[in-house]
Order: sequence, then C-alpha cells, then structure tokens
Amino acid sequence: MMVKDHGKANEELKAIAKSKSIVLPTTLDKEHQMKMDELKAKSGEGFDWPYPRVMVEGHLKNLVLMKKLT
Repeated sequence: MMVKDHGKANEELKAIAKSKSIVLPTTLDKEHQMKMDELKAKSGEGFDWPYPRVMVEGHLKNLVLMKKLT
C-alpha cells in the first residue's frame, strides 16, 4: 500500500515539475543514501525498529518544509 501511494505521489510530483520546467534529481543526496544503505544492511528485528523511525523522521521534515512553503 505504501509503495503504491508513494509511487502515485511521485508520478504527480514529476508531472508538476515537468509542467514548471523543474528538473528533479535522479539520485539520492548523501544523507538519504547513507540512510538507505544502513537500512538495506539490516533484516528482521534489526530492520523493523529503525525503519519506522526513519520514515516518521522523513515525513516530519517534509511537513515542516511544506508548512514553510505555504
């Protein structure tokens, strides 16, 4: 469900960016690549605990950014 929802949001973002001639990055920045690499190295309970923390942290950062833009 999350993959489907994020995929849809990503496609909408791409369409908006294209309509405004904004080029979106195609790779992760250093901070996010490090987090991705850390999570990929984990499994089972070692993954289950940090994953939601990273997701909540990311969503909160996005919320703060969106509030600044509105």
